[in-house]
Amino acid sequence: MRTRMLFSLGAALLAATPLLAADLNVDTVDDQLPAEEGNFVTGSNVAIVDTGDGSVGIFATRLAGIGYTASLIPVSSNFSVLSQYDLVILPTSHGSGCCNGTLSGLAADYHDFIAGGGCLYVGQPNPFNMPNGDSAIPWVPYELTLNAFYDTADCPPYVDDPQHCMAEGVSGSELPFPGDTVLSMGPEWTVVDRGASTNSPGLFDADYGSGHVLVELAHPSSGALCPYSDAAFENMVTCCLNPGPVPVLDSSWGRIKNEYR
Repeated sequence: MRTRMLFSLGAALLAATPLLAADLNVDTVDDQLPAEEGNFVTGSNVAIVDTGDGSVGIFATRLAGIGYTASLIPVSSNFSVLSQYDLVILPTSHGSGCCNGTLSGLAADYHDFIAGGGCLYVGQPNPFNMPNGDSAIPWVPYELTLNAFYDTADCPPYVDDPQHCMAEGVSGSELPFPGDTVLSMGPEWTVVDRGASTNSPGLFDADYGSGHVLVELAHPSSGALCPYSDAAFENMVTCCLNPGPVPVLDSSWGRIKNEYR
């Protein structure tokens, strides 16, 4: 029943969504835009996974604009590679046929990276060429299932959590647009913004172990539908690397003794 429902929703989105004229891979960017080359270095504490997507170089350029240099690591990178970095970025379309199987097989490595204190920045997975455009995203530590198609009426998104550090000093129109549609997600995620029409999340995050994971469903190109601002991008990176203290529950010695009898 669940599979049938997801198929129906994916088919409805495909039929109803007004896509960009030349956006055949459904990533919110005209396919004719040239790829951007990024400058990569060795010894950086930031890594971008080399999926071959055109967003890889754009992410490198935008990182440089806020003071970070990036290393390029292969899609096959496991925990021994991931753990060398403080921040790892999965670029747009990494959840498509190019990399979905590989990343699914590395899910435990990504979970261990985050739990050990790493920041995982998940760009729009865009599983456009997966069956029905749907895919679970098991390399994040909490439930997340996406459909690749989007609704242009969701632009601009609106801020759902104005107290969140990623929303600080920016408006909804500066935050990531939901270029993928969330079909299901776990309760652990905190939603920062939502699409204006469907209310589908565009930006959300969560703590996991000693680390942090954020998911943004837009595209880093300035030529994308509903592009997000440099200030919003800096907020996302900074908040992921420095999410602040994990809240603890108020307790008492009597309550502690009662819980551990």
